Amino acid sequence: MTRTSYVVRVLDMTVHRWSDEEGQGDYVCSKCGYDVGWWQNVEDVKAELPEHFPGIEFEQDEDGRLNYCQIEDENAWADENGEFIVDYVIVVEKLQTSPVIFDALPREEEECSC
Repeated sequence: MTRTSYVVRVLDMTVHRWSDEEGQGDYVCSKCGYDVGWWQNVEDVKAELPEHFPGIEFEQDEDGRLNYCQIEDENAWADENGEFIVDYVIVVEKLQTSPVIFDALPREEEECSC
């Protein structure tokens, strides 16, 4: 029995300073990615992803990645008046898994010491 699920991963986040007057400013840092969540089908991914990334558009680049940009406060919360702009690189991966049956795994032969 093979199960299919979809995992949404943020691969990278790049942070710059932001101001309404000047727009994107100096580079601040890059952050490691993380798993957003797991869903059973693509329709659920499309329905749930806007909860995490409001206004996201499902237009992928040539590598299948979604790019999302958000203005945030110093605590990384979405905030139109925030001081930082964050560029997210997001990917949706399709995973197919099968259960592992332990009795079918190869075993090493043990030497008897008696």
